[in-house]
Amino acid sequence: MVRIQDVAEACGTSIATVSHVLNGTKAVRPELAARVREAVRSLGYEANPLARSLKSRRSHTIGLLVTNIDRIFFSRVIRGVQEVLLQAGYQLTIGSTGDSLEREKTFFHTFQGRWTDGILVDSTAGLGDEAWLAEMANARVGQRKLPVVGLERRLDAYGMDSVGIDNRQAARDATRFLLDRGCVRIAHLAGVATSPLAVERMEGFLETAGDRAGGVETGDFSPVSGYDAMKRLLRAGPPPDGLFAANDQMAVGALQALEEAGLRVPDDIRVMGFDDTFVASLVRPTLGTVHAPKLRLGVRAARRLLRRIEGDDSPAAHELLPHDIVDRESTGNRLPGERDMTAW
Repeated sequence: MVRIQDVAEACGTSIATVSHVLNGTKAVRPELAARVREAVRSLGYEANPLARSLKSRRSHTIGLLVTNIDRIFFSRVIRGVQEVLLQAGYQLTIGSTGDSLEREKTFFHTFQGRWTDGILVDSTAGLGDEAWLAEMANARVGQRKLPVVGLERRLDAYGMDSVGIDNRQAARDATRFLLDRGCVRIAHLAGVATSPLAVERMEGFLETAGDRAGGVETGDFSPVSGYDAMKRLLRAGPPPDGLFAANDQMAVGALQALEEAGLRVPDDIRVMGFDDTFVASLVRPTLGTVHAPKLRLGVRAARRLLRRIEGDDSPAAHELLPHDIVDRESTGNRLPGERDMTAW
């Protein structure tokens, strides 16, 4: 049976260094870390996760809570998280809350009861759920604090790190882009009514559109809800000449409804999505949208969580990532561009 001592001897280094490489507990020179991993592979060394957990009082697992796994936004985020955690020797467990706060609490407490080392959470908690946010911020596993890092929404005021973009400003920028392209009556397809992100995007739209706001309909971020919401807008009165949807999936549903109504995009109505998921460059017309750096979001959140697990006790902070407006056919760019299945 290959021991960790054998790996250390093969590399000419200490057992502690090998442990740091395997567990991601301390930075090791890249060339030495590569040598350790090669020795582990060639010798066939397998760590005993149970013994390791009992000694360190850690499970080397991370919990990730997302609002709805069906939203393609999360695929790229999850990839970013997983890449960081695998390099650090952690396993990832995912829970999809279905936009239910009660399910979020159930998953969170389950992770907590399994001695999870830390939790990444895209919380569904609304503005009236401060007690739950405070509970997450003060959660413990045994005698140690359970690190929690938020995705997308700002949580530093509650004592938790978080990573995301400025959703309100991004919505302002998207709406201003449509106004600058000549739209005089812009409608909005809002996301889940209880979602703080959806509220911020709607507020950013309303603040910028002003008296050019052409109505708001609410969906649940799914393509079907975007299709239904667009149908309701068209029944309510004259069609708008601009549309800003709270995410790409709702925008794709709206494109179908507009086609059925005989309206041409972008000649009759310009359509803007949000997130810049891979479908935005695959649909026809290609979808103008707000680009959110999804992979970087996952990477940065995972790194923040690992620092907290290793004992970083600095004040909670929110990391703001940049966003961009992507002009495609639906917003007036006449150049179709290439289909990009990797730009998630």
